[in-house]
Amino acid sequence: MVRGEATGLPLLADGKG
Repeated sequence: MVRGEATGLPLLADGKG
């Protein structure tokens, strides 16, 4: 799964950080 930063989606970004 790509990181939120890569996709630009805040939802996935939250999972990253």
